[in-house]
Amino acid sequence: MTHRTNGYLFRRIAKAADDTHHEKHSLAQDLSAKFRALEDHFFKYVHPCVDVSLAVDQVSQPRQDGDEPNIMTVHGCRHVSDLIASLDQIGTYIAERNPDHALDPEEAYILLCAAHLHDAGNIGGRKNHAERSGVLIEEHKLLFSGTERREQVFDVSRVHGGTDRDYGQDTFRSLSTDNYQRPRLPLLAAILRMGDELSENPERVPENVLEWYNASGESNLAYRYAQTFRTFRLAQDQLFVTLRVYPAQHEYVSTVGNRHTTFWEYLEQRLTKMEVEVRYCSRYGRPYFSVRKIRVLIEYHDHAPPSRSTRRPLTLELDSGYPRESRSLTKRCDELRNCNTLEEYCRGASR
Repeated sequence: MTHRTNGYLFRRIAKAADDTHHEKHSLAQDLSAKFRALEDHFFKYVHPCVDVSLAVDQVSQPRQDGDEPNIMTVHGCRHVSDLIASLDQIGTYIAERNPDHALDPEEAYILLCAAHLHDAGNIGGRKNHAERSGVLIEEHKLLFSGTERREQVFDVSRVHGGTDRDYGQDTFRSLSTDNYQRPRLPLLAAILRMGDELSENPERVPENVLEWYNASGESNLAYRYAQTFRTFRLAQDQLFVTLRVYPAQHEYVSTVGNRHTTFWEYLEQRLTKMEVEVRYCSRYGRPYFSVRKIRVLIEYHDHAPPSRSTRRPLTLELDSGYPRESRSLTKRCDELRNCNTLEEYCRGASR
């Protein structure tokens, strides 16, 4: 399959490269050529290896519950292509709201490269795959435009999930730059992470891998969630998501951790994760974008397709409710990070 990026983000680079009067004309020419070379190489030699490598890694992991291995949804060529389309959509939304906030060619380049790197580390196994993107960047450093931009691509890709050694799940906090100086790395990280959460579709079921391996109950639930996901769009500080649920999904029950889990229970978990991720990305996306509500439309079908649906809307209010913080103060304040208690910090500071 041939993949070629020609959406909004790449056009930001190409337009500047073609415009001899653009202030970043020469830079954009270099960024355009470098990205095309990286894109061709990764789609041909790197991404096709990701899904098989993930499957082999998971099969080799011992399962205490005796269940089948977790065979992940597709993370290779198709996912990267879908993700870039999602990033184009979010980038367009930001520019349409305020043209002054639009991503410039350098930011578009960093974000596109990060899309290619964010899951490529799965070739070495699922654990710490985000951090391992740095190894791939170093191995392919000639495909990137300069040392500083390699570092920026790594920063944006490494915080797309997982945990940070200092800040836990608040991975964006490890980014050293603010959101007002270009390139705006927190904004780019927020766009990448939110786009990743919303790049689900029926094509993410790894049919080729499943010909060789049986998947765990949790994996099968994840496939059914991917099959329900239809569209998303952003408008007026709201995220609109459409899910289409057929009997193959809503009647499904699986065993996860020695207990029966219905598709509906799993769907609640995924909608909660979506809410958390969008809330988190909105915090770091400000002032350029922020989602106040998620409006989910569930098209419920009693029968297999083709069949009529019952439309069930639900709304998640992201700017309401009393905030809760489960981490201790020593985990939330940098100054207290090396102390066990506030008292220990104050007594040490007073000596």
